Amino acid sequence: MSWTNKQVQKLLQLCRKGNLPSRIRISGKTRSQIHHKLEALRKCGALKTWFARPYTRAEDQAILAQLKTGKQLIEVAVPDRTAESMRHRLRVLRRRGRRINLIGTWSRKEDRFLITQLAAGKRPKDLVNPPGRTHEAVLKRLVKLRREKKLKLYFRTPGCHRAWTAEEIALLQDSRTAPGRTAIAIKAKLIELGLISINQKLSQAIKNAGRKTAEELELLRTFLEGEGRYWPGPLVADKFGCKMDYVCRFRKRLGLQLTHRDAIKDPVYREWHEQRMAKTIAKMYEGKYIRPKTVQELLKQMETDTLKPNGRSKLVQCRTCKRYWYFNERYFHAGLEICLACPVRRKAL
Repeated sequence: MSWTNKQVQKLLQLCRKGNLPSRIRISGKTRSQIHHKLEALRKCGALKTWFARPYTRAEDQAILAQLKTGKQLIEVAVPDRTAESMRHRLRVLRRRGRRINLIGTWSRKEDRFLITQLAAGKRPKDLVNPPGRTHEAVLKRLVKLRREKKLKLYFRTPGCHRAWTAEEIALLQDSRTAPGRTAIAIKAKLIELGLISINQKLSQAIKNAGRKTAEELELLRTFLEGEGRYWPGPLVADKFGCKMDYVCRFRKRLGLQLTHRDAIKDPVYREWHEQRMAKTIAKMYEGKYIRPKTVQELLKQMETDTLKPNGRSKLVQCRTCKRYWYFNERYFHAGLEICLACPVRRKAL
């Protein structure tokens, strides 16, 4: 449901009084809708209030004290501060030299707990995680311990880097299997020995699919340098049976990039552009965009409203056409100083 003029005016009044966005309540609107509406009003210039509030020393100490107790950042509670805001604040504190670790540093006791289990013969997937640590954190810690040379155990068996022995080749020829080898290594060795065949013609056809021959490329180059110099990419792609991205890359390679300012003089490009704009306007009237009223309709409406006793209101100048209209939802887009005679995307609202 779209915003009415009364709802927008109430929202602006609450913001100008100094209320924070998290404390603003509008009937029939969620917090997310209020947030997006405030962003739209700020972008169009209707709202100049900035809600950024600097962090105090007490707030910084409260965040750090709760993180030291082992809480996650989502669990940290500071009045009128979101988790995203606190995350940005921690980045600022890190830049200033504070050592802050949201994950929590690993203790020697935890490292010893992992190394003891590995020495007993357990694999990483069978390890018991230390309290408060996930399986992914444990795997990353093992990688770091290995880099620091505190751990020398490896759990992966060598694959294709190991040379094939005569016994493995004999077993592969008999049973088509090789213990300790991956499926990719077995398939590559079978192809090398000639035990399985691959369709060379089919694989080459797949590789060459969509490629242009030298004669086709020469025809495309001649066309782009001559008759089709200012043709739009979609028309060139349809003519030569290729994708528009391919045409754009080929033009860039030849130094024949297309610009709208130069191409609009060409009749083919102008006709294509007019058709494209006609389709866009048709979509506007389908409801994807707000249907604008004509200036004549607004003038007639203003004449009738002027004669009514309650029809008059404050006159405001439109930011686009510079005409003056009564500032209400019958003449202006909700919350914007743009009249209904000037089209505006619904996303801007």
